[in-house]
Amino acid sequence: QYFFLSKDPYYMGKKYEDYMMLFRPLFFTSFFLEDYLIENKFFGAHNVIISSGSSKTSFSLGFLLKNNNIKTIGLTSPKNLPYLTKLNCYTSNITYQQITSLDPNQPTIFIDVAGDKHIVKTIHNHFTHNLKLSLTVGMSHWEQQSQLQTQTQTLSHSVPTQVFFAPEWIKKRQEELGHKLVVRMLKSWKMCMDNAHIWVKLVTASGVRETEQVYKRVLEGDIRPEDGYILSLWKEEEEVNKAKL
Repeated sequence: QYFFLSKDPYYMGKKYEDYMMLFRPLFFTSFFLEDYLIENKFFGAHNVIISSGSSKTSFSLGFLLKNNNIKTIGLTSPKNLPYLTKLNCYTSNITYQQITSLDPNQPTIFIDVAGDKHIVKTIHNHFTHNLKLSLTVGMSHWEQQSQLQTQTQTLSHSVPTQVFFAPEWIKKRQEELGHKLVVRMLKSWKMCMDNAHIWVKLVTASGVRETEQVYKRVLEGDIRPEDGYILSLWKEEEEVNKAKL
């Protein structure tokens, strides 16, 4: 997707460009998720549990929810727990293996970014009728998508899992708020850009071979959550030579 910078209200300047590429679509998903929860008064919940806590969508949502009177819990793997603690975007951070240590009597919302059927089942079985909302946002475990849809339909003792369709909610809020929505988005976006350099470390790679290597590592889950990759299919020296022609 291309933007004309002179007409883009969310362009923050050249020094932010790499961070903008990494965060822009993900952060605005988080923004509208927060907006959706606030508009619905958090469905009466006291806690918001967010899976794939080290992903940018997840911790951006945790960051935004810090300004609300609600407890947030970031779920992650043991190897990524130190990173989540360093981020300080959630009220508390736990591993997936610790889910059953949470108080099942607390009214809870589950925001599912991982799409792992085992995690969803554990959450639903643990909180049962105290699970006020189970919302699917992403599918990190894309290979489990069909199994996950079948499974959640059979968990009759808790709320059914819903899919957050951002475009539909965005359209609704644009009609209701008009320019006020842009002002609110800009305020949140600036806070994101001011913190992005703390959250992630930029890592650059160029050329077809290097880009392919990074892509394969992403598929294999061999990427540190604190690394934000900026990739180019062209080597820098190739670009310089082409510019001279």
